[in-house]
This record gives sequence, C-alpha cells and structure tokens, in this order.
Amino acid sequence: MLNPLAHRPTKPNFLFSIALVLVLAITTQTHAQRRGVALYDPQGVFVDPDGVLKTKTVAKGKALRLLLNKTRIIRKDHDLRYISLPRLFAQVRKLQEAGKPIPDDIKYLGGITKLQYLFVDSKNKDLIIVGRAEKIDKQFPGRPMGVKTGRPVLQLDDLVVALRTVGPGKQIQPFGVNIEQTKRQQNAMVAVFNSRIADLQIRSKRASVFDAMAKAAGPQTVRLINLAPDTRFALVCLEADYLMKRLAIGLYKSPVPAVRSYLSLRKSLNEAPNRFWFEAKYDALLTSPDGTAFKLQGQSLQILTQEQFQSKENAKSDPAADGFASQATKYFDDLAHFIPSFADLANLTDLSVFAALINQENLHKKINWNMAWVLDAKSGYPVPRVKVPTTAETLVNYNLVRLSPRQHAIIHAAGGVLLKLNKTIRNRKSSSADFTNAQKSIPAGWQTLVPHSATKK
Repeated sequence: MLNPLAHRPTKPNFLFSIALVLVLAITTQTHAQRRGVALYDPQGVFVDPDGVLKTKTVAKGKALRLLLNKTRIIRKDHDLRYISLPRLFAQVRKLQEAGKPIPDDIKYLGGITKLQYLFVDSKNKDLIIVGRAEKIDKQFPGRPMGVKTGRPVLQLDDLVVALRTVGPGKQIQPFGVNIEQTKRQQNAMVAVFNSRIADLQIRSKRASVFDAMAKAAGPQTVRLINLAPDTRFALVCLEADYLMKRLAIGLYKSPVPAVRSYLSLRKSLNEAPNRFWFEAKYDALLTSPDGTAFKLQGQSLQILTQEQFQSKENAKSDPAADGFASQATKYFDDLAHFIPSFADLANLTDLSVFAALINQENLHKKINWNMAWVLDAKSGYPVPRVKVPTTAETLVNYNLVRLSPRQHAIIHAAGGVLLKLNKTIRNRKSSSADFTNAQKSIPAGWQTLVPHSATKK
C-alpha cells in the first residue's frame, strides 16, 4: 500500500490541499472465518477471524509470490466446459435431498473461469452453458481460482443468485451496491479539517487529523440495490467496489502502469469531486439466426464517472476523473488479471446476462424445464448465507497540491456497482459462423455427464 506521507512539499511555507477520500473497512464473515481461517487477496486485503475486511501492506511471502506468478502467466487456450443446467440442478437437488455434500466439480461449475456461450438444445430438451475451464486451485478459501491464470472460477451459488435476481419471473432491473455518505458526515469532516488546519502543516500531526476526521464522520451505510442480502454475490460486489476506490485514490498501487490513480491525476481545485461506478460493458451479443445459440463478447465491465453513469446529455467530467475511468476501462482485463475481485465481479455479470437472457427469451419454457426449485429462495436450493456488512468505516487519504495562500480543497470519493443488463441483452448481432466450432465440439452423449469437458484433438 502506498504511504501517502512519503511525499513532502519542496517548500515548507505554502498551504496545500488535503484530498479526502472514503475507503471502506468492511465487516463480513464467511464459513471460512467461522472456522478461524483468514481469507487472503494479493493486493493487501484480508478478512480477519472476526469477520472484518481490512487493508494491510503485504509482505512478499511465498504464498503471494506464488499467486502473482500465476497471474502473470500468458493466457493460453483452455478446454471448453459444457454444462447442462437442467441436469446440473437435478443432480444438485438429488444430493441435497439425500443429505450428501455437493462435489467441487459441481460447486465450482467444472472450473469455468470465463463464460462464452449459451445453447438451446431443443431436440434433447436442454439448456447448455459453455466456457473456458481450468483445473481448480483451492488454496485461497472463499475464492477458488484456475491453476493457469489465477482467475476466479464460476460458482453454483452465484448462478442461483443471478437466476433469482434477473431470471424467469423477475423484472430485469439494475442491481448492485452503493456506499452512501450523508451531508452530516461531510459537514463533520469539514468541521474537523477547518479546526485543525494548523496541524496539517506539521507532518507528524497529519495522521491524527485524518483519524479525527474519520472518527467524526462515523460509519457509512452500505445499500444493496435490488440484490438479496447475505450472499457471496452481494459481498463480491461490495469488495470489488472497495478495491476500486483504493485504486482510484492511490491507497493501492496500480499493478498496471498505464492506470494512474484519480488522486494523482487531479491537479486543480476547480475540478469538482467525482464518483466512480462499475457498469456492464459488452459488444453486441452474437445470436444465431434461429435464436438457439448466444455468445458473449467484450470485457464484461467498465468504470464510469458519475456524469457518464447518469448519462447526462453532453456531460463532461473533469480531466482527472475522465483519465482514471477511461484508462481503468481500457486496461480492465489487465487489472482483473491482478485483482481477483474484479474478475469475480465480471463472472457475476456474465452469469447475470445469461440469467436475464433465459428470462427474456423464455428459454426454459422452450425445453420444458421446470425451474421452481431453483428459483424458490424459501424452499428451493439453499444458498449458503454470507454475512454482508451494512456499514463501512471511513478512512482518509490526501494529496498535496501547490496553492496560493488560504486555498484548500476537500475531495469526497464514493461510488458503487450498478449492473444494467437490459441494454446488453437487446444489443444483438445475428451470426452463424461464430458458433460452429463450439457446437461441433459437443461430445456425443455429453448430456449424461455433469459437467463435461470437451476433448481436444
């Protein structure tokens, strides 16, 4: 983690702006934590046994080097994994009713790390999802990854949540998470700042000022938007947003040199504070002429400024905000290669697009698939509960800007995750050639296997 106090003004007698940014310390508890096992991510985020998501400077230990080395491996072609959704859930239900555990190959959807296709097999009354798959590395509890790329694998629980959020019987509406800051909290931080401006000129006292401002603000409210609470799905949305904020304000050094923090790009007091949001980003959804095959195209996610997010006509953000958002979007796949929660959020977005597509096109009805057990949150498949925090602590970071006397600035950075899928599933391009190889790779008799990997020749 960057040390914001490492940068000193070249002259001691000018006033400087203090850029305040809200970072989140998130309270959560998973099954791993209840057993006293701490989750671990390479960018300096961990969940302690008490269930609090914290940040720290990560030592270059053996486990970290191992994971980072994996994420640096050049991406190669992977096996395509074919999964029959009706047969998958029939097997899961059978195991549940028999009181037997769900094997990892089913729990982690055959090791799929990136969804690509959705096929309707009318002849065999089947609905098939297809994606690139790898062997599963489970050394990091809570987030199994592909052994080649270090990319998180898809999970059965997330698929169920996606289907229950935008799948059959649901209105396809935006969903996600937001961290809300009140006017009272803003005023409280400004009051502390104004009362201790003199202390900010003394390097040794700055940390105490920032601590006082965070304490005065108190915890912020976490608001889930059209999303079921206490699910891993919701927690990943929150975690990805948290890390995006750290990246934006320079508390987490970007692993991609081309992506500079918003705070480092900000050079003027005339620029209004900005917010940043994750939103879905796809190219046209490829669809076969007969409407039985679909292919996802694009990187799944983008980062938008507040103005871009609100889609205001002729809206322009400040250069620093535009610079950070555009570069983070341009290099999103590279960021996701090093920040697993970004890739995890992209996986959730892909699952949600296919869930919404099944809903809009009534694909389940075309194969006579009764999804009642899958969709019923009360008596159907029991999604494990994961405690998602309802509040988030406020931390402070700053930037030094050379100013004329009596000038200062306060920046409040916030944002969230809001996935809007209607535009994605409406934006289509008819094609037949793009599905030929994948369809030909479906092995004979594959429907009896859950899941099944195509055999390379």
